[in-house]
Amino acid sequence: MFDYATCSKRLLEEYLLVRNHGQTGKKKPPSNIQSIVVVLDCLNLRVGSVIKHEVRIIVRDRNDNSPSFQQSRYHVEINELTPVGTTIFTGFSGRNGATDIDDGPNGQIEYVIQYNPNDPESSQTFDIPLTLSGAVVLRRRLNYEEKTRYYVIVQANDRAPNPNNRRTSTATLTVDVLDGDDLGPKFLPCELVNNTRDCRPLTYKASLPELTDPWFKFYWYCAIALFGLYLLLDMMMYGTVILIVALP
Repeated sequence: MFDYATCSKRLLEEYLLVRNHGQTGKKKPPSNIQSIVVVLDCLNLRVGSVIKHEVRIIVRDRNDNSPSFQQSRYHVEINELTPVGTTIFTGFSGRNGATDIDDGPNGQIEYVIQYNPNDPESSQTFDIPLTLSGAVVLRRRLNYEEKTRYYVIVQANDRAPNPNNRRTSTATLTVDVLDGDDLGPKFLPCELVNNTRDCRPLTYKASLPELTDPWFKFYWYCAIALFGLYLLLDMMMYGTVILIVALP
């Protein structure tokens, strides 16, 4: 007959600590314990001998932790001329994305883009084809003149064997679209305005100045006579010129 009550109290507390995977007192369980070896001192009451018996306790992980993003919001800028199929964001790779302290599949992270009711086009424009990498790929052409910003909701979930036990968390990726040189210059439509460029014909009434000073009038007539003589000689030498002058 053996008395198992003599095993170490410290080992029993450590066992209870891992079994509950919670808090025993105010201590937090270690995250890297995979097995616990408990040595039991078995006392033979008849002969008074002590037999040591080793018991190995295998600790199995429980999916009780959700993935956690390093930050709640991420940001990236891309040109509107970026070709479809280009990877535009790799900020979820490594330790920059989400982490899960669970072990095995419970701690493996995969990423998907969720539908955003406040920005329905975001899930149609971007995609994460390789869910384990978290790389965001452009799925549809961008147009700066139509939309300059997208709010992409990215979900991280673990890969627990039972899909019903999988835990998730989300973060927002803001994508700002930069303007590209995709449009040539274009003239604005012609608009008619009420001025000298409104395509309406202009009319002018020409008349000789009124001569009131006698001497000025005399010089004016002399100038006309000399000019007429010049035209007459020009007509006789080169051709026919008709000049009609209305005198006041």
